[in-house]
Amino acid sequence: ARPSAERSPARAELIEGEIVEMAPSAQARRLLGRLNALLVPPVGGRAVVRVQNPVHLGGRWEPRPDLALARPRADYYAGGHPGPDDILLLIEVAETRAD
Repeated sequence: ARPSAERSPARAELIEGEIVEMAPSAQARRLLGRLNALLVPPVGGRAVVRVQNPVHLGGRWEPRPDLALARPRADYYAGGHPGPDDILLLIEVAETRAD
């Protein structure tokens, strides 16, 4: 069974059937906003830009990458999340330091 929006945390991912809460930092959110602004104009109608929305990878895997480019579809994926054949690019923002 898939988790319902009522039971799921605002920022969560379904990984191997478990709901995993995610909490991006303010810096990660700013970078994501910038990436979104940079990608939307050149992509145009050639792809659907999805920000922190689920992708269905089969079975019990439904992660929410920070940004995904999916093949265009008339319903903009209102009928279901894009799957592996629909995904053109996935971006996950991670914070690391080189100490």
